[in-house]
Amino acid sequence: MSDLKYGFQSDIGKLRENNEDGYLASGELFAVADGMGGQVGGEVASRLALETLAEDMSRELPRVKNLTALLKKSFSRANRLILEKSLKETNLRGMGTTLTALVVSENKTEEKMAYVAHIGDSRAYLLRTGKFTQLTEMLGSTDSCDVMLVRPRLRLIAVLWPL
Repeated sequence: MSDLKYGFQSDIGKLRENNEDGYLASGELFAVADGMGGQVGGEVASRLALETLAEDMSRELPRVKNLTALLKKSFSRANRLILEKSLKETNLRGMGTTLTALVVSENKTEEKMAYVAHIGDSRAYLLRTGKFTQLTEMLGSTDSCDVMLVRPRLRLIAVLWPL
């Protein structure tokens, strides 16, 4: 996966005092999490979501047979851990985050495929031949995440965008 190039930029905006955006870029895993603006502990929730995703992927990805199921399981675990932490620490009650992730995988024929998992109002875009295509829609349910498979032709560039 060494041919992948990526970057990250975040802006606090004009309404917030602290930046609740977080990102992860490691090998075949790329993700953004945007703590819910105005909610207590948004930066804690976004960090916990990214840490959970990174742990699950580093442990399971090398031997996973169903990447869609793994992503859903990881998103669900992150949600559960955020909820548990918010219940234990009263100063974090109500914290939350969006989470959008992209995992690049090679199948048995060494064809690269990208899986995009998503919850919340952050967005993922595909840039192909100079044109952006939005891949994700807002998902407000904490019970499930949306996972899709993108079969790239030649090159895949995905932009994960916190709103």
